Amino acid sequence: MQILFNIKLNILHPKGLLHFFVFVFFSSYLYSQNINLPFEFYYQQRNNSKLIHGSLQPIHESMQLKLDSTFDLDTKTRKTNIGKKWFDESLLNVEEEDVKISADPLFNFSLSKYNQDFEYRYYSNVRGFRVKADIGPKISFETRFYENQFFYPDYLSFRASQRQVALGVGRAKPFKLYGFDAGLANGYISFSPSKSINFQLGHGRHFFGNGYRSLLLSDYAPDYAYLSGQYIMNDGKIMYRHVNGWMNTLDRIPYSSTPEALFKPKVSNFNMLSFHPNEQFQFSFFEGLIYKKYDRFQGVITPEIGFFIPIIGKGLIMSDSSSTNLIYGVNLYYNPFNNLMFYNQLALQSENRIGAQIGVKWTNFLNMKNSFICLEYNRVASDLYAMDSSNYIQNYSHLSHELAHPLGSGFNEVLIKGLLEYKNYFLRFGGNYANVDYHSDIGWANNIMNTLETLPNPETKVKLMIMSSSLGYRFNKATRMELSLGFLYRKQDVLSESYFTFTWRTFLKNNYFDQ
Repeated sequence: MQILFNIKLNILHPKGLLHFFVFVFFSSYLYSQNINLPFEFYYQQRNNSKLIHGSLQPIHESMQLKLDSTFDLDTKTRKTNIGKKWFDESLLNVEEEDVKISADPLFNFSLSKYNQDFEYRYYSNVRGFRVKADIGPKISFETRFYENQFFYPDYLSFRASQRQVALGVGRAKPFKLYGFDAGLANGYISFSPSKSINFQLGHGRHFFGNGYRSLLLSDYAPDYAYLSGQYIMNDGKIMYRHVNGWMNTLDRIPYSSTPEALFKPKVSNFNMLSFHPNEQFQFSFFEGLIYKKYDRFQGVITPEIGFFIPIIGKGLIMSDSSSTNLIYGVNLYYNPFNNLMFYNQLALQSENRIGAQIGVKWTNFLNMKNSFICLEYNRVASDLYAMDSSNYIQNYSHLSHELAHPLGSGFNEVLIKGLLEYKNYFLRFGGNYANVDYHSDIGWANNIMNTLETLPNPETKVKLMIMSSSLGYRFNKATRMELSLGFLYRKQDVLSESYFTFTWRTFLKNNYFDQ
């Protein structure tokens, strides 16, 4: 391989030595066939009927997906370099036999109309980069970095200020008068010793379910450090995945020896077993555990041994189960016809602490390729994810974000999501209607950060209605660069607000502004 030959010739030169270490670094982490597919909801659902064990996300490109080569966009072949870069390829591509590296800028520039009180009604300025690489048949690597400035819509600005976070990003510092500034970095190393086994070490997020929402584990919360293993058995009919995660609250450790007190930590364990006996039917089991990593008397502690055991069902036999937040779940998927899919999800803490989801999807909607429509209902008990006052750190959250549904608990919700595509043009649309627990003294009564003792009985339900749509054109099938005009309308009881937005973006994450 020429790239290896060049490095070998120059190894004794100082610059050559630097090149050698750079190469060794990358070659230890790279591989295309085990790259994770994006979480982007509309991208995933266009192809949902072709997913194997699609309830376990992120989806590994080589193991999970049967893709039509013409799936993404138009099939035109551009002859000029400018045409290829603008419509088909990553900005930077390096290919040397089994070595493949690509790099792209990341951005999301969104602007809404002016308002008397705010500099902008809504504004986002996200810049970053992405590097993806692979070498040989076993190793992959991907990293992303974003720098973010936001002026949120009014209803989200209060929520972000109250929690001192940029929603879906993490800790934030003030930006100008009403804005938020936050950095975000994620990535992973993916290693497959065989076609049926994959291990990942990274900083990212996960999702369990077939719906738009998940009542068990979603990608709404910020990234966290994790170690995961995935195993495919019985000719792809069985898949098992376990994820060990290292998370944090936004509460400071008192009397810290560091210049800035560290946040109180916690650790998590997610175990998922999926069965795919045929193309029409899938069912999966889920176990989510939040362990103690900090004690008010002992400080930072080592989690109990169960945290390190990658076996589903261990929560039932753990020695310290009283201080562990344990949630079980079931996910069902039924595809009776080629383009019609029914799904269901249950979340269970105890007999009376239950969440339920039911939904239906119609792909290739109106005989339009890559289009779909989804109708979904979610209902969650008010105390499903909370813990008592002595173990409040183990609530089902990370960096003051819910690990499951963005609304937390104590709600019922009906939503519709859809996508219409024609060549590179698209129309996305959605609507949400929810009833959320409310108490006159404290406001929202569904905050999972409240303890079981302080969780109030709701006096009434607040009605939320959200409608959104965006019309746009996608330029590049590799980066999914697109231009769009969007509209968002939100009504909370009698109060309403609306936003017209212009957006230019590449592939990023789901925003979940519909809350």
